[in-house]
Amino acid sequence: MPSSVQVITDELEYHRDIEKYLKEEDMDKVGTHYKNIAIIGCQSSGKSTLLNILFDTNFEELNQKDRGMAQTTKGIWVARNSDRDVLVFDIEGSDSKERGDERLTFEQTTSLFALAIADVLLINLWTTDVGRYAASNYGLLKVIFEVNLKLFAQNQSQKKLIFVLRDFNAYENNKESIINLLETNINNIWKEIYKKEEFQNTSPHDFFEFEYIMMPHKSYQPKEFQEEGDKLRQRFKVDNAETVFPKVESTNIPIDGLPMYIENCWTCIREQKELNLPGEKQMVATYRCGEIKQEAIDKIQPILDELEKRAYDGIVDDYKYQCKELLKIAYKHYDESAKQYYQETYKSIKLELTNFLLERMYKSFVSQLKNLSLQADQKFSKGMRNAFSDDTVTDTFTQTCENLYDDVVNQFEQSANQLNMEDSDWHKAIDLYKRELSNNLVKIIEAERTKQKEKLFNFSHEAIIDELEEQITQPIKDLDDNFWGIITKRYKKVILEEEEKVKTILNDGFKTIEEEYDSFLKRLEEKIYTSSKKMIVKTTSDLNSHLLRKFNLVFKKTSEGKNRDWKKISEEQIHKHHAESVKQFDSYFDMFKRIEIPEYVSQEAPTMLGSFSSKKDQLLTADDITRIKDKFEDD
Repeated sequence: MPSSVQVITDELEYHRDIEKYLKEEDMDKVGTHYKNIAIIGCQSSGKSTLLNILFDTNFEELNQKDRGMAQTTKGIWVARNSDRDVLVFDIEGSDSKERGDERLTFEQTTSLFALAIADVLLINLWTTDVGRYAASNYGLLKVIFEVNLKLFAQNQSQKKLIFVLRDFNAYENNKESIINLLETNINNIWKEIYKKEEFQNTSPHDFFEFEYIMMPHKSYQPKEFQEEGDKLRQRFKVDNAETVFPKVESTNIPIDGLPMYIENCWTCIREQKELNLPGEKQMVATYRCGEIKQEAIDKIQPILDELEKRAYDGIVDDYKYQCKELLKIAYKHYDESAKQYYQETYKSIKLELTNFLLERMYKSFVSQLKNLSLQADQKFSKGMRNAFSDDTVTDTFTQTCENLYDDVVNQFEQSANQLNMEDSDWHKAIDLYKRELSNNLVKIIEAERTKQKEKLFNFSHEAIIDELEEQITQPIKDLDDNFWGIITKRYKKVILEEEEKVKTILNDGFKTIEEEYDSFLKRLEEKIYTSSKKMIVKTTSDLNSHLLRKFNLVFKKTSEGKNRDWKKISEEQIHKHHAESVKQFDSYFDMFKRIEIPEYVSQEAPTMLGSFSSKKDQLLTADDITRIKDKFEDD
């Protein structure tokens, strides 16, 4: 594995060991057949780790267990790849607390050096930081674009910038959306930078080739990370058909002159960095206003942290006032020192200050939205519990829910809008949390609606079965002539009358659609039929008793219903009458072969097969009838 050597020290001084390094690594004879690649990005974002994977280098990597997020790479280091045709420059991370007040100057200087020396510039950033000004290196991009126009654009071929999006998760992140956002930000930065007249109608794509690479999480998705690393590793081979390097004739200086070239470039950038910007006044304004901006941020940092904690713990009554006070303190400090500088730059960096602070405050704002949403959810749940008791079913369910929903959502929206800061895009978060709250409330309503409908179902079933019990069982016990017809008529009447009440509640109270309404009645009638069937089976289980009771009635009564005068009837006539009475009961046995009540009775249920359809389930088998008949004749 190739070693590495420091090119620029952490004190910003050129280090001459690169010439010795190139000789030791057998690269001093390759002429112009090599490529340079450099990487920039936030401190502790895995730049060195990525380079080691892609190029087989051994740059020092961050050990979070031992050092946390402390700085690893200091200054600028270089190493060759395993094929000895690429030099890899590892740039100290941006946003470094170790740099303190010198951070901005160092970041801009090293970034310009990377742009000057590299055929391909990697910009390493976390996927979650896309759209955030500082974390996405947008400030450095702005400087790179401006200086590229001034120093390099006329004398070099198109540069390639590759954005490496770290910890990308295809299940949570949309690649196309992220790329579109980056492209939008790049174009916006290009529009903002100072451009001479001849470059006014240009785009960043005239000077740079952009590419976007998504890398999974190294720890949580090690397999996918390794696979993507292996693919990318192949593309960083110079002779690969899909190489990332521009397919143009090399314009690199011969490698034996590279150390001097690097030293000269570094000296030029360090000594003339102020001249890299259009105009001395703008240069001074840019750097100084940037420093003052950071001072303003540092001044209110403790208050910001405290506000974030309070916002996380609960609802802050004067949240918007607190945010405005923070901005007022920061603006006062910034204006006092920065207003004397170039006005365009002063205003531009003040806008950056505003955007940065709003971005920081956004975290506490989201905490407030979460707390408001939780409060609204709890209020709604309590209101639902109070509105609907366990022992009744209301006929105003939908209206009650709509009123409660409107009250809770409107109060949430009103409270959220009172927190919204002017000149921010926080309204998007309000809309998002309002939608989430609405979805949660709808789920609660749907769950309660299902519960209430089930109560209606059970109450209706119990009421109908209670009323049907005597209407069904008594004609069977009495063995009335055509008792199935009697039972069916009563069965239909009771069900249809109760269903009219159910229809009113379903239509007025629950606003059911036709399919839902039909399904409810169909299921209700099926359960009524099943319960009625059980009653019939239970009543029929004592059929012998019912037969004997009916026989005694028929045998002892005349056709006019009077008691027979057995003294006036001969024994022969009595036997004859007995035989005729027994024979008369043959027709009853046939009536118990099947249950002759309809499974569905609703004429208004289009899903049913015909109105008043009868399922005619078997009641007694032929063996059952023979056994009962034999016992009846014996009795």
